[in-house]
Amino acid sequence: MLESMLSPNNGIINQLITALGGEPIFFMGSTKWFVPIVVIASVWKEIGWGTIIYLAAISSIEQEMYEAAMLDGAGRWAQVKYITLPAIVPTIVLLLILSMPNLLNAGLDSVYPLTNNANLEVSTVLDVYVLQNGLQLGKYSFATAVGMVSSVISLLLLLITNKVSNICTGEGLW
Repeated sequence: MLESMLSPNNGIINQLITALGGEPIFFMGSTKWFVPIVVIASVWKEIGWGTIIYLAAISSIEQEMYEAAMLDGAGRWAQVKYITLPAIVPTIVLLLILSMPNLLNAGLDSVYPLTNNANLEVSTVLDVYVLQNGLQLGKYSFATAVGMVSSVISLLLLLITNKVSNICTGEGLW
């Protein structure tokens, strides 16, 4: 979808740019646009799942709490601050803990399909590097070592985040 939207010839974005009097941009071959495109694609990919999780957490809050807050004169922002946010803290903490190991992963499924020779200098992230060394260059032991170091660092991030979460909020995975 991204390639069809960002195509220099008939992509929706470039059609809009030319309609406004600008020159088409070759987004997929630009090192300047690669990182914003990957970030937007990752947010686009994850926002649906996050919405489902947070809506499920919010829907589990008792409606009587909101009714009591309204009777006490609390507006919408006060209800969010004093009822909704404290009630979904365990969900926020859980998703934070589970997302911390992914800091090292730029999302191979998002980055690798967008990689080409024009943007190779900015698209070679750790996952792509391991894939290229392991499968394309045949350096299996080196790629395994890099992947193992990445996994150990991810585990440390998970443990640290869980410990900090337990200290700050009393909520954690264990």
